Amino acid sequence: MNNVLNSLPNQYQYLKDSDAIYDQAEKQKDVTRVMNVAAKYGCLPLLEKGIERGHSLNPRNSIGPLYFALTEGKTDVADYLKKNGASMHHMYKDRCLLSHAAENGHAVAVKYLLESDVPVQGFHSYSPLHWATKNRHRKVVDLLLHHRANPNQSGSKGKYTPKSVPLAIALCNHDYDVILSLLRGGANPKGKGCYVTWEMGEDIRGLIREYKDKK
Repeated sequence: MNNVLNSLPNQYQYLKDSDAIYDQAEKQKDVTRVMNVAAKYGCLPLLEKGIERGHSLNPRNSIGPLYFALTEGKTDVADYLKKNGASMHHMYKDRCLLSHAAENGHAVAVKYLLESDVPVQGFHSYSPLHWATKNRHRKVVDLLLHHRANPNQSGSKGKYTPKSVPLAIALCNHDYDVILSLLRGGANPKGKGCYVTWEMGEDIRGLIREYKDKK
């Protein structure tokens, strides 16, 4: 409990029980933060009290306690939250938990969500594999490919960004390890959306040769 209180604003730190914490949180409209922090530190009594008082595990204004438990590797807490109604398909900022976990390189969270039958492609054209590739998280890339993520899906982050496949992103990053992971996973270097900006003046063969030379 001390870790939880130390992570909350000062007005919580003198409180001694879960009801008092939620009384203060409800007054401050801060319940979501309390539950997220409780999940992060694995404080089940505080989570139980929040559920008992009718607070949502799938808040509209937050990524939610399930994500915080998973990013800390607390799969037992995640199991408890899932059993009590936390959604594997919770959306935050129009993106699914799997996309957020892939973007931030949280391999334990990615593995847990995939094993809970969350769609490996996510719900948008810019897939979890795109996010993991963009941020150079090879372990997550390999996990997603192992669960049959499509390496040739062409996607865009937004209305004004061009569509590209993960391999194009890895090429622009000069991320040799991820390039090879994607190629082994079936990425097509000649497919639609696989391009490198003209300023680079490089091709995939040159990059792979450079990778081999570095090894």
